[in-house]
Amino acid sequence: LLFTSGDLGSSLPTAPSASSWWFPRSSPESRAFSPPPTGTGSMKGDVAASLNGARRLLRQERWGPEAFSPVLYLRDRHSVLFDFKSKRVKSPDTSRTQILDPALRELLQSKKFSLLLGDVGHDDHVGHEDRAGSGSHPEQAAVISSERASYHSAQQKLHRLLTEELTKREIPHSAKASLSAIAQHYALHLGKAEPDGPFQTVFRELVEAPTLDIPPLVDSLARLLRPGVHTTLLWLPILERAIAKHHPNIDIYVVQRVVGSKNPIMMLRKAKETIWSKPDRSSLKEFGKLTDLDRCIVILRPYGGYSALGNHLNAELTEDDHIRGAHLREGMFPRENPEIIMAGLRSAPVLLAGISPLQWRHRMLLLCLYPLSAPPGLALRISDEEPSEKELWENMLESLFGQLPPNYKFGVVDAAVDRLVPLLDKLPNP
Repeated sequence: LLFTSGDLGSSLPTAPSASSWWFPRSSPESRAFSPPPTGTGSMKGDVAASLNGARRLLRQERWGPEAFSPVLYLRDRHSVLFDFKSKRVKSPDTSRTQILDPALRELLQSKKFSLLLGDVGHDDHVGHEDRAGSGSHPEQAAVISSERASYHSAQQKLHRLLTEELTKREIPHSAKASLSAIAQHYALHLGKAEPDGPFQTVFRELVEAPTLDIPPLVDSLARLLRPGVHTTLLWLPILERAIAKHHPNIDIYVVQRVVGSKNPIMMLRKAKETIWSKPDRSSLKEFGKLTDLDRCIVILRPYGGYSALGNHLNAELTEDDHIRGAHLREGMFPRENPEIIMAGLRSAPVLLAGISPLQWRHRMLLLCLYPLSAPPGLALRISDEEPSEKELWENMLESLFGQLPPNYKFGVVDAAVDRLVPLLDKLPNP
């Protein structure tokens, strides 16, 4: 029997030494000697120690001088043929086996789709509405969070400041109420404009940072957006900055609602420029003459907040703010060519990210943006562990828009951010 390092397979690490020994393949000596080098124990990999063990075994079996017939030749000072000390076991690489959900891939690579980016998160101290809105799963907050700054953590801080002030003034309230309910409580007791002060205290820090952090999922989705209408419910200019980063050669219009005003504020970042500004008369006139949105991107910001210029505009904070905006459409669409925006929404399937069927604010906004019929598309749910919400979405859409047509298509995709983002980044640019 000739036994060398190659007999144990190429996956084992080899030492500088090598050895060979001879026995007839079917002899008892061969069978006695072969197991020790590949067995277990402290001598694993040491052929000299294994040889001596085999010799003792043969002597015990009274095989006589055959035990001393093997000859070991060493090419090095050491008899360890296989070094297992430096062996490191690695987890299998599953990245190649992971694939993007076919329905999500088809939507993202279609000629046109509309993104609706929500503000869903999760925290035990924010209130029952937010917990339900996240599907009771903390990973949903990853939609609007990054490593260095979390939009949702700012929401939590604002909620805490408002409740602490109510407690300080001995005003009865429920700490488990949602942020919009706490803000409503705050406004009714202390004045309509009062919640705006704590809001600026919290969110100004994020806006005035040297660079506004863009959550990885928002950044990946922004790269894949096509011309058309897209909507963000965030109080910060996160989506528009992400789109401007990935689409430098296209005009980007932002229509931002200002609570208390019937007219929204419009901002423009012209193609091949880096500066945001309010559009002049000629730009507004040009926008008013558009017959389609195939060469520009329009971003709706119905919840207001800080603009792309970094200045503060009144935000939707209270329940009354949300009702006036979604129900009355107050300041939701510009005076210049609102029909082109509504047509852009109706003509494209929607991708809902950070939107929950259990949030009344989100349901009202869907009805505001799509007053005629339920939009086809997908809901992206950032969780792959909880039960699917597909049936919940179908029931909500039918309750909100009435009986759905037989050919209506709407799906729910469950995914974890850390696995979804790398898959999105592999998709080609539009």
